[in-house]
Amino acid sequence: MQFDIKSAILSGDPAARNKAYSLLLNDAMILNKIKSWANTYRLTSMEPDDVLQEAIIKMDGLLLDGVFQGKSKLTTFLLGIAFNIIRDTTGLKKRLQLKGVLSDNDCPDPETVADQLLLIEENAQQMELQAEVERLTQQLRRECQDALQLQYRENKSMKEIAPIVNVKNSDQAKKLLSVCRQQLRTLCEKSPIVQRLKHYLQ
Repeated sequence: MQFDIKSAILSGDPAARNKAYSLLLNDAMILNKIKSWANTYRLTSMEPDDVLQEAIIKMDGLLLDGVFQGKSKLTTFLLGIAFNIIRDTTGLKKRLQLKGVLSDNDCPDPETVADQLLLIEENAQQMELQAEVERLTQQLRRECQDALQLQYRENKSMKEIAPIVNVKNSDQAKKLLSVCRQQLRTLCEKSPIVQRLKHYLQ
């Protein structure tokens, strides 16, 4: 029978709770995602291990308060909390603005708690999708990576992009980007993660 981390945390049994915490703390997938976010958003005030520990403590409180909606996996929920910690610590501003970890003062009624918690879960899924697209982008050749970065993250014009990616003019930069986007689209179509979360791209 598979060990149920959520049930173990809620059980109140110290041994079961400790086992649950240990599994989460030693989950390579969770820690690697937190390390990736910490690197991407230049987190310097905390170590990834500390972010994970703080996220588990906050998650524990939310579980015991009975506000976890279960719209996503528990690990996804934990990653959402961890991302909020990184976001708040680094001053990161995202399109989806969240309150962060909830307190009784922030959420005076259960309906508000549920709505805010759902946002945390959805934000974690968006971050999972973003991380996967970034991973796929890194599989492209260097000029494609640079061109996509310049257009979508730095809002450079075709004229500005052309000399950076070593093409002659704006038309060639436009053609390069078209090819690169198609290559990335093909990779995304083969990715189970992107296909599961592609509604966030709409």
